[in-house]
Parts: sequence; C-alpha cells; structure tokens
Amino acid sequence: MGTLRWLSAVALSAFALAANAQGTVNVYSIWPENWARPMFEEFEKATGIKVNFVRFSSGEALARVIAEKGNPRVDVLFGGPIETFAAGIPEGVFESYKPPAYASLPPRFKHADGQWVAIADDPLVFMTNDKFLKEHNLKPPASWADLLNPAAVEAAAKAAVDRFGRIDALCNIAGGFRMGSPVHETSDADWNFLFDINARTLLHAARAVVPRMLAAGGGKIVNVGAFAAQKGVADMGAYVASKSAVIRLTETMAAELRAKNINVNCVLPTVIDTPENRKAMPDADPRKWVAPEDLASVIAFLASDAARAIHGAAIPVTGLS
Repeated sequence: MGTLRWLSAVALSAFALAANAQGTVNVYSIWPENWARPMFEEFEKATGIKVNFVRFSSGEALARVIAEKGNPRVDVLFGGPIETFAAGIPEGVFESYKPPAYASLPPRFKHADGQWVAIADDPLVFMTNDKFLKEHNLKPPASWADLLNPAAVEAAAKAAVDRFGRIDALCNIAGGFRMGSPVHETSDADWNFLFDINARTLLHAARAVVPRMLAAGGGKIVNVGAFAAQKGVADMGAYVASKSAVIRLTETMAAELRAKNINVNCVLPTVIDTPENRKAMPDADPRKWVAPEDLASVIAFLASDAARAIHGAAIPVTGLS
C-alpha cells in the first residue's frame, strides 16, 4: 500500500514583523492546537517572545492573510500543507526568511527564495498490526472494496471487540464521486459503483457493529453524506442519489436507535481539499474547500460524548465554498 507525504511549512507575513520588537508574535496556526501549543511554548522559553495564536483551517487562514494584506494582523502563518503557501506567494503576502539551518535543508523542504520553510514531513498512511492480524487470522484491508464483503466486515468488528472489549464509535468514511451523465445515460457500472461505495459499505458496517453497540449499551455512528445531496443536481444523478441515501439511512437509524443510547448523525461536506481533487480541478481555488482536518474535527465531535443530545442530524461542513 502506498504512502503519501504531507509537508507542513511556516511563512512570515509581509510587513508585519514590527510586532517582534514588542516581544510578541501573532500567529495563524493551521496545525491543531494540541500540536502547535507545545512548539510555541518551547519557542517562548528559548526566546522570551510570547506567541499569540489562533487556529484556522488552511483555506481560511490563507484567505485571512490575503484579505489583511494591507493591514496584517499576524506575523506568521504556521503549519499546513506547502500547497497553501504556494498559493499565497503570488498574492505577495509572505516575506522572505531564511533561518540559520536554511542552507543545510534539502530543496524540497524550502522555497528557493525563503517564502516558506518546512517544519514537518508527515507520512499519511494506513497502518495495520501484522501480529494482531495473524493472531486473529485476518487479512489487512486492501481497499474500500473490502467493505463490500460482509464476512470481512464482520471479522473486523469481532476482532475489534476481542481486542478492545467494545466499539464506541463507527465512522463510515468510505465514499466516491462520479458525474457527467444525465440520469437516462448513466451506466449500470457507475450506478452500482456509487451505491456500493457510498451506501452499501455503510450498510455492511452497520450490520456488523450495531448489534455489538447494543450489547455494550450504546455508541456513536457518524456517516459521510454530501452537501450536494440535499437536492437534485444535473449530471450528478447517481452520486446525489447515493449520498441522499446516506442521509435518509442516517435519519432512519437515528429513529431506530436513539432510545437505545446510540447516536447516529452525518456530515455533509462540500469539496474536500485532497490531492485528488486538486488534480481533478486545477483551476479551482482550494482555499475555499473543506480542509480534511476540519472535517475530521466535526466527525470527532459527533463521535464524542459532547454530542450525546444530537440524533439524526445532517450537518453541513462547507468551508468557504
């Protein structure tokens, strides 16, 4: 299985460095607070300079820096993918900065003119415990298609309970997108693909997990629908229908399970800022899309006890789009 890598970077906001003279640095952090705060605290200890920071998604942080170009409110844009910084360079919002270690950094970890410098090289991987799989006679998942095999899903759910004692949360995140044909020209292949990946995977996971949640006394289920599925859209019939099914299944399961201490909700994202979407839509502005980490934060909330009073909700997650 391949490994993706995500370079996170830092850049100085142009014309805003006067704040350093006052012993403070103002920062927009794309990294989540629990990652950024320890680094800022170490920076304060080492320099005596206080860091004031606010956390935003990559798209919103860059949009704010660009909007505030004439009157910048921060000195530093911190964390997030280098694509975000690359999008900001033509806007003239960054100032060249080369830290002491700049010369020793490989080219891929820095901008040639110092417009950004990488601070982390994060692998994006799907990890499996080979020992655990071998002990339970399980095969590692190869793709979303494994979720179409009820026996495989059942085995995975059983193994999780055997290992951890219970399943507290089920997040059905497998999904796919195709468009371009009116309904009367949509092939069976496209129709089946979209209903399989968007709805049938959810059904198989629910069959395997819900009985175990009922036995344990409760749980949380979060499904991923789509903002576009709230109404019909030309040339997207199969996609909209399959994601609409996710919303209706969410509402139905919530009605069936809410009295049994199981919360079922779904999120409705617009376009998610992924490498695949950037490649497919090179002329679009990804700053307006939904950052994956922001969508994950909403899902994590719905999977937490803080969402115990929410049942059958379809929550739009739209970023700036």
